[in-house]
Amino acid sequence: MNKFKIVGGIILAYVFAWVVLYAVAGDFSMAAPRILGVDSAALAELPIAKEELDTSMDHMRALAFTANRQGRLFSLAEKICYWVALITSAIITLIGGLKGQVKDLAADPPEVDVSGLPHRYVRMISILAAIGAVCVALSAPLQTQKQNAYDRADTIIELAYETRKNVLEAATASEAQQLLDEMVLQASR
Repeated sequence: MNKFKIVGGIILAYVFAWVVLYAVAGDFSMAAPRILGVDSAALAELPIAKEELDTSMDHMRALAFTANRQGRLFSLAEKICYWVALITSAIITLIGGLKGQVKDLAADPPEVDVSGLPHRYVRMISILAAIGAVCVALSAPLQTQKQNAYDRADTIIELAYETRKNVLEAATASEAQQLLDEMVLQASR
């Protein structure tokens, strides 16, 4: 049993270190660049105030990066589920390999052993198998949510680019304001 504690401790330490390293050094700590601003060359033809356009674009930028952050969190959860399922399968295999019983097949007739594994190992295998099954079952919805969040972020950015282009081409301030309002409304859904 001491071997299982050592192997289990090493595996848990590895998974914990991997999750912490990914959370600290991953994209969560990176500052988001300004990508939706209007440069000074376009200011002369802008039908509305630059501050108003910048406010709307900053709102869109925040929505896009929030959706992207959600996608990263779903991605992290999916990877954790994958590794937990893999580790539980490996532990079950180790238990079977270390505590399994080998029979002498050369004996005539072979002895029949109905004792099986001790109850605590059977219980441990059952719990590990249940955890692995839950992790496998969760990985598909997590992958779907991750992809939906990334698609939403892409849609918001594309909408912001298209609206910015249309605002710069708008003839009146009311038309430009209407475009900005529609953009914010569509992105907030």
